[in-house]
Amino acid sequence: MENRNEQQEENVLTDQQMDKVVSTLLAIEEMDDRQLYLKIRRTIAARRAARRKKRIWAGSCAAFIALALIATVAILPGERESPGLTEQEPGVRLIVSDGRNYNLTGSEPPAELFSDGNAVMKAEENTLFVRAAAEEAAEVEPTYNTLEVPRGMQYDLVLSDGTKVWLNSDTRLRFPTTFPKSERRVYIEGEAYFEVARNEDKPFVVDIGSQSVTVLGTAFNVNAYEYNPSILTTLFSGSVKVNGGQVEQLLTPGQQASLDKATGAIQVREVDLSDALAWRVNIIHLEKRTLGEIISYMSKIYDVEFRFVDESARNIRFRGNVTRSDDVFSVLDRIGEVGNVRFDYNGNEIEVYMK
Repeated sequence: MENRNEQQEENVLTDQQMDKVVSTLLAIEEMDDRQLYLKIRRTIAARRAARRKKRIWAGSCAAFIALALIATVAILPGERESPGLTEQEPGVRLIVSDGRNYNLTGSEPPAELFSDGNAVMKAEENTLFVRAAAEEAAEVEPTYNTLEVPRGMQYDLVLSDGTKVWLNSDTRLRFPTTFPKSERRVYIEGEAYFEVARNEDKPFVVDIGSQSVTVLGTAFNVNAYEYNPSILTTLFSGSVKVNGGQVEQLLTPGQQASLDKATGAIQVREVDLSDALAWRVNIIHLEKRTLGEIISYMSKIYDVEFRFVDESARNIRFRGNVTRSDDVFSVLDRIGEVGNVRFDYNGNEIEVYMK
């Protein structure tokens, strides 16, 4: 543990050195400061991730290599980055209906993203706001935008009707800039928590492909990751109608509907609401879950890969919760303390062993 702390301190020092080099290179080459800064920050992030996964902390040697690469880019004529390349910077992305692509969590997110006369979209403090200019939209066929939240991140959205949406990692939501008069429909892949603005004349529909959830005004969570065998809809307040194609089911607060993707069958049960809401309050819920289930979830939120060297470790069950940290290693340390498992870092994988 002491080694890890020393290594993290070394990383901070390396970042400070990098920032000093940025200023020096800019003064000499008179290049575009934002493009060079982004290139350097991406290099730092990539090398830090590689060192963590391999337990190789190269220190000054890695800093020298990174600086050599960056200096080469800085002095070669004609190698200045084009503005389009900055769109590849990792982050939450918004693809608007006309094809424009924005990074909402990059180094310099745009203040105003889109305006079509009916609504304006703005990104502020980890939230995308869609503000309608008129109470009702005039178009018959709404134009849809897509909000993509990558692994390891979360993001919020406020729709034009006032509905609030919290999006978990590895989630995509398609939504219109403004809603037509008949209904309010969005499409989701992944997981999101909805607080729907009440409008009895215009139902709100969450379309999940094989299932839809229809509400007037309520709060609920939808877990619809593609790799899960079931779609889970958990109701916190109000009421919702879950439609699986051949079957419909009304839910009351505290109930969860589980739709089997293979058969279309819907099962309803009473659940602990804190479990479904844990991700929103930065809690990793361990209670009665197997290590296999926990690792699958952590792989998504931290964007890391795991491999069970001892398959028997996959079925270990846990109790309690762990606070979600920005550092996956501190979370694994805690899980290793309470469970009979250990984690080793080998190449691009975290290997799981029985102790």
